[in-house]
Amino acid sequence: MADADMAGVEIVRWLGSPEANADLLVGCGFDDGDSEELLSIVAVDLGHRRIMYAAPSGERSVPFARLAEGVVVPSGALRAAVNAATPASVREENAALDEIRDLVPLRPPSREDLFVILQAVRDHRHGVTPGRDVRHLRAKALKRSGAWSAGVAIAGGWRDAAIAGGAWPQCDIAVHLARFQRGAKDPRGALATLADLRFARLPLNERQRAIVATMEGAAHADLFEAQRRNAEHLERAFACAAQAWAIAPKDEEANALYQRLHALTPKRP
Repeated sequence: MADADMAGVEIVRWLGSPEANADLLVGCGFDDGDSEELLSIVAVDLGHRRIMYAAPSGERSVPFARLAEGVVVPSGALRAAVNAATPASVREENAALDEIRDLVPLRPPSREDLFVILQAVRDHRHGVTPGRDVRHLRAKALKRSGAWSAGVAIAGGWRDAAIAGGAWPQCDIAVHLARFQRGAKDPRGALATLADLRFARLPLNERQRAIVATMEGAAHADLFEAQRRNAEHLERAFACAAQAWAIAPKDEEANALYQRLHALTPKRP
């Protein structure tokens, strides 16, 4: 998209505002990403949420949802109207949302999380692995946003970069990745990630060992819930919970896991 163009999704947002004058779109160009030629908008139907454009075969129309996926080449009047109706801070947030939309389709719960995730996505695309503290902040923002698949991609990138550099990923990377895999409904992937961490025999402190055991137990509990007839997962989950509790008996996550497992245990008739 050229600097002079405007994202279609931004135009659609503006069309939903009370200040919008849909006639300003008439005569503007529309790039739908498929047509070889720039399409010329000839009319806007707000009631049916469609735009009409001129095509070699005649006038065609597409819904606003399709407009949102394309790019508009605006007139000066349209650009001025959209900018006037949208505060600079909102335009900044909308631009950030558009940039991360392919990985994070839902709006993060706060402006702070939005821009933390934006930088995480940018670094991911450039293959940059931040330091441990920054990884922690970004993982928290992704979790608060429920961006599990994005977390798998980003934390997976951290892991892959470490391996490509000839080193095993640090413990926090494996833990973040496993959490995101569980959130993305991939408990087997989480278990594989944690198994790799154990195989690497990295030095872990007691807190880290408790976290790993708790997460393994939670992943086995996920699998038991999905496969009620496979009691092995429940047994392994209890074993992991016992290991975590022995290390950190006051740990809230370990105790929450125990409560979950007792609730999952089939009751005797």
